[in-house]
Amino acid sequence: MWFVALVVGVIVLAHLYVYRRAVHDVFATTRGRRAGGVVLLVLGAVVLATFLTRRSLAVEQARALNYVGYLWLAVVLYTALLLLVGELVRLAVRAVGGPLSPGRRRFLSRAITGGAVVAAVGTVAYGSVEARRPRVERREVVLDRLDPAFDGFTVAAVSDIHLGPLVDGADLAVIVAMINAEGPDVVALVGDLVDGTVEELGVPRPRSATWSPRRTR
Repeated sequence: MWFVALVVGVIVLAHLYVYRRAVHDVFATTRGRRAGGVVLLVLGAVVLATFLTRRSLAVEQARALNYVGYLWLAVVLYTALLLLVGELVRLAVRAVGGPLSPGRRRFLSRAITGGAVVAAVGTVAYGSVEARRPRVERREVVLDRLDPAFDGFTVAAVSDIHLGPLVDGADLAVIVAMINAEGPDVVALVGDLVDGTVEELGVPRPRSATWSPRRTR
């Protein structure tokens, strides 16, 4: 329960901080601030719903909700982090030029917010695209005392699949096909295979893909 409260607290604080710096300090009109506040409120509610419905909604039913919730959570957290870095810029500008006029404060806020939002959205977009492009990287390991019987022995080390809300069986089938095409002797799952518990991920379905390592020689 404390973990849920911590997550909710971080989400709420991040949105409040982003509202303060990226909406209130940027827009001069009440209409602009209200519009920005409504957008943040709706997206924040989507993030909370994403976490609070993990056990009540099946993964397939919550797919769209999960995509919006998790991607926006990443964007808002990166934005908040970059805006925090922007606080150092504000301090430096004030230290050099003294107190700023309202117009200069708003200009500085817009510049920092614009940079933070572009960087955050760009980072999340790049990460999202790269995460959907699994790659095979080949590494040769030389061991002086290795038994000659294992010369040429291949191990497929698989990590960070994160099967769950954003990665489904079709994605897993692609990864398995890529690994099987390499014909490894052993497949080693080294971490982050799934996101969530069995209850959250739902009842397992028939396997859509099967690992096919060769027999050891």
